[in-house]
Parts: sequence; C-alpha cells; structure tokens
Amino acid sequence: MIMLNTNSTIPNNFNYKDYLYHKYIYYIIKIDKIKMISKNDNIFLNIKNSIYKRIDTIKYNDYLYAFILGKSSCLDEEEYENYKINGVTHLFALSGLHVSIFSLILLNIMKRLKLKEKLSFIITSLFLLFFSFVASYTPSILRAVIFFILSSINKIYYFHIKPINILYLTFIILVVINPFYIFNTGFILSFTITFFILLFNEYNSVKSGLKSILIISLLSFFSSLPIIINMSYEINIISSINNIFFIPFVTNIVFPVSIISVIFPKISYVLNILTTFMEYVSNISSNIVNITIYFPYFNKISIVFYYLFLSFSHLPYYYSCDYY
Repeated sequence: MIMLNTNSTIPNNFNYKDYLYHKYIYYIIKIDKIKMISKNDNIFLNIKNSIYKRIDTIKYNDYLYAFILGKSSCLDEEEYENYKINGVTHLFALSGLHVSIFSLILLNIMKRLKLKEKLSFIITSLFLLFFSFVASYTPSILRAVIFFILSSINKIYYFHIKPINILYLTFIILVVINPFYIFNTGFILSFTITFFILLFNEYNSVKSGLKSILIISLLSFFSSLPIIINMSYEINIISSINNIFFIPFVTNIVFPVSIISVIFPKISYVLNILTTFMEYVSNISSNIVNITIYFPYFNKISIVFYYLFLSFSHLPYYYSCDYY
C-alpha cells in the first residue's frame, strides 16, 4: 500500500495526487491476486454488466464503447488525437448531447403511443437515471439528467422558472451531493457552456438549423476557451467550423445507428462505414487545415475578466438545445 503524499513540483501542471484526492482515493494498492468470494445479485448491476458484455461481442465495437458507454479510450489513439486536434472529442464523452438524444427519442415514441405528458416525462426520467447508472454517474451526465428532470417538473406544473435558474439549482444539488465535482473538468465545461447557451437564449432568436449549429459551436468555443487553454495550452481556431460538420453528422446519423447496433448487431457494419468516413474527414482536417495557436496559462484574474466580458457581450442569436 502506497500513501499519496507527493505534490507536483511544476506550477500549473497536472497533479496526480489532487486528481485522486478529488475522487476520494487516498492510497494506491498493488494487488497480486484476486479471489472472488461471491457474486453480486443486484439486478441493476447485472443489467449494466449485460450491456457491457453485449457490446463486447459486437464487431466494430470501439465506437459503441465511446458513444454508448463514454469509453473513448477504446478508440484508436491516432484517430482520437486527430479528433482532439479538431476540437470534437466532446462528441465521445457522455454528456448532455446523449441525454438530449435519448430524451427526444423516448418522448417522440411515447407521443406516438398517446401517453399523457406527465407519464411520458416520468418514464423518460427513470430511463435517464438508469442511463446515468450505466455511465457510472459522470458529472456531465448527472448535470444533464437533473436539469432535464427539473425542467420537466417546471413544464408540467407551470412554475415558469427560467432555464438558467434551473441550471443554478442543478449546480447546487450536484455540489451538495459531491463538493469535489467543482474540480472535475467535465463538470466545469458542462456548466460553463450550458450557462452561456442559456444566457444568450434569453436575448436572441434564430431558427435556421445551420445558423443554430454555428452558434452552438461559437458559444462552446468561446465559453470553454480559458478552460481548454489551461488544460492543453493550445487551441485549434477552426474547431468551431469542424463542429458544423461533426455535430449534426454524429447527432443525426452516427449516434442513432450506434443505438440500433446494440439492438441489432449486424448494423455495426453500417456504423463502421460511417465512422470510417468520419475518420477520413478528421484526418484531412487535422493534417491539412489545422490552425493551432499556443497560449500561456490563464491566471484567475484573467479568467474572471474574460467571463465578465463574455457575459455582457450578448450575441444576437438564439439556440435552445442542450448539447453539453
């Protein structure tokens, strides 16, 4: 057993001790042998394991692990690096995008079945809570699920609470559950980007699909800029343009096909064709039109002034979907 008692000696660098501490991990244990004493009979855990086992048996399952379970580590390292350069790795991290798609599909199905709105929201909320369990309760997923549940309650009972106030309440609930969430990068990005999307929603209106995608890309880019820079010290200035292709392609085609592939494994061949094409576009973008700029570390004062400026610079556009 090794106690974690060393700190990073390089300023503004990744601190492994703090990273583990914020996950309530205080020791590292080296295990030579594991013996199973008994099996866990928890029905939800068994269902979760069944989903993992099913995906494991499907051919071309690397993207299934990424899209369905959020395990982007299963993707090819070189291809993932290209996605990272293009600024589209958020598509492979379980987030509000997945919750939005799942909720949209379920609500449309129940609408066709002519179920009452209240019952539809209850069923969808229960499914999303189970999806959170399958995704190991990642902060970005919890943020999106709790936000959806609170928004549903707000809509059903006509409380007329502004979405941005619901976001504040969601933040409070999650921080009460686990105060260390405020150190999680996914949590920070999820709330920051969603906050600015909702903020600009209150003042602007745009109905064009292409313009909406462009707006969400620009808002995501500028609202996450200091966070991304402090993580990697570099930014691809055309990542917003890349997202104009990747977001609708993944949202409307690749992700739905991924869901169908889990149910009908033979569809994975179609998924393989789509992801191969996506990789081809990503390779071209990262190697030919990549424009990367390197930045110094953003100190706290700079970040505060940056976000104050961004908060008062209301863009004349509107976008209402919760992508993150």
